[in-house]
Parts: sequence; C-alpha cells; structure tokens
Amino acid sequence: MTEEQENLYQLIETWDDNNIDLALQLLKGNKELEKSTKLRYQETLDVLKRKTIKSLKDMPKKWDGASQNTKLLLLDVMPVKEGSVMHQKMEAFCKTVKDLNFYNKGLKSIPDSIYRFPNLSKISATQNHILEVDPKLFGLEKLSELNLKNNKIVALPATTAEAKQLQKLHLDNNQLTVLPTLAGDATLIQFTATHNKIKAISAVFCQAASLEFLYLQFNEIETIDTTISKLTKLKVLNLANNQLKELPETIGQLPQLETLNLTGNQLEKLPTALSNLSNIKYIWIWDNPIAKDEKAIHALQEKMPNCKIFYQKMAAMPLR
Repeated sequence: MTEEQENLYQLIETWDDNNIDLALQLLKGNKELEKSTKLRYQETLDVLKRKTIKSLKDMPKKWDGASQNTKLLLLDVMPVKEGSVMHQKMEAFCKTVKDLNFYNKGLKSIPDSIYRFPNLSKISATQNHILEVDPKLFGLEKLSELNLKNNKIVALPATTAEAKQLQKLHLDNNQLTVLPTLAGDATLIQFTATHNKIKAISAVFCQAASLEFLYLQFNEIETIDTTISKLTKLKVLNLANNQLKELPETIGQLPQLETLNLTGNQLEKLPTALSNLSNIKYIWIWDNPIAKDEKAIHALQEKMPNCKIFYQKMAAMPLR
C-alpha cells in the first residue's frame, strides 16, 4: 500500500461526510487510485447494492436505516476507524444482538464476528459444512442455545465442559463418534445428537446432572456407562435405533425419568431395576428380542402399573 492510498483510506474510514468529500476530490483524475479504492470497498458497496464510491457518503444515516441482517454483513466487510462515530454506532449495535442465524450459508466454520456480540444468547448454524467448532465458542458468557444440526462435525472441543450458561445443544445429523465431556456444574438441560455415529454413553458425559432431555436415537451406541445414574434430573431418554445388547442396572436410579425409548436395539432382557423408576410413564421396547418374550413383559408390567410398555410396533412414534 502506498502512502497516498493509506492517507486516502484513513479519510474514508472515518465515514465522515467532509472527509469523504475530500477523498473524492483526491480521486479525481487518478484512475489507478480510483480503481484500487473501489476494490477495497467493493464488498461494502455490494452489501449496500451500490456501484460508485460516491455512494459511501452518508454512511451513518445509511447504517441507522439498515436492517439487522445488513448491519451484520457490514460488520464483516466494512473497515472503520476506531473511535469514529461510525465505530461507536457499530459497537452500540453489537450490544443489542442476542440471536444469530447462519442457516444454509455454505459455512465451513462459524464466523469470528460472533465474538463482537457480548450479549449473544442463541446461535443457529444449521445446514452448513462445519467440520470443527472453535474452542472459544463455549466461552461466550451468555450463550444459552447452540444449534449445529446438519453439518460435518466429528468431535466437540474439550472446552464444551466450560460452557456455564448453555442450556440447549443440538447436534443432529453430524459425524460425531463420541459424546463431549461435560462438567458437573453445567447448566445443560437438553442435548440432541440423533443420526450420528456415537458408540457409547461415556462417564465423562454423564457428569451433567442438569440434563432433563437426552435424544440419541439413530446412532451406533453399544454401551452405557453405569454413571448414567448421575443424571438425576433426566425426564426423557431416547435411545431408539442403536446397537444396545444390555442396559446397566443403574438406569433404574433415574428418579425423574418419565419416558424411555429403546426401540430398535438388540436387547434380550431388561434390568430388574427398571421397576424402581417411580415416575416412569412410557417405555418403548418393540423391535428388540425381548419384545417377543410376552411373559417377561407382562411380569415387568405388573411391577410398573403406572407405566405403559409398548412392545408391539406402532404406526406412530412419540413426538418430542
């Protein structure tokens, strides 16, 4: 960058009308400088749907009248001098943003611009090509819901355990093979990771005693760690269409569990401790070898008179 270009850009990036007028005067008759200047601000012009450098005038007014989506786009492409009126307007706007949606944007990662929003509570980036999750993401202090469905994520970073305000985490239709490590003081209420390649419910995942809804159907789960008993607030556990051959007896130590879906596994027997589930209302076990043992099913039903046990295929599955 030449000194002439640098001085010109500094004038423009104050986004002050007088400075832009001065910059336009300097551009007159200098086609090379005009060409390089337009190239520098081309993305800003594209967002504004304008074609000429003159269109960059009155930016503070254009900003005030812009939609939230337009402002978000400008934040990513518009260079602004720190301390300028335009910079102050941008910073004030960033404090108002609480919800971001990047649906079907062709993203390979979540944009770094999210860290400009101190009050961000919800991020949705579904239907993209995201391979990895930035470890810093779980450090966002007010993030309560993260939706990353329909991506290509293989694993979550260790910093997932550091998310202190996160309540809902959606990871359906990715390529996860392991569940993340969660902290005992986590605030996570709902975790969904259907249609992945998860092999086990591990002890490091079962630390999150706050979990109430766990949806892991259509995975490759073969084992459940005995520490699942730590999920004492769990109300719904959906493990349909996995590869379970047995369940730990500690599954009977979930005092708040109301719904248990075990459809489409390889279970030949059920733990006797299931009858200890005092709040259980529904159990689905059809499409398992145990479903053919009506004597065993009826014996379990007698021990659980307040629970409906579905062992024959139904036309419709329960909605979550």
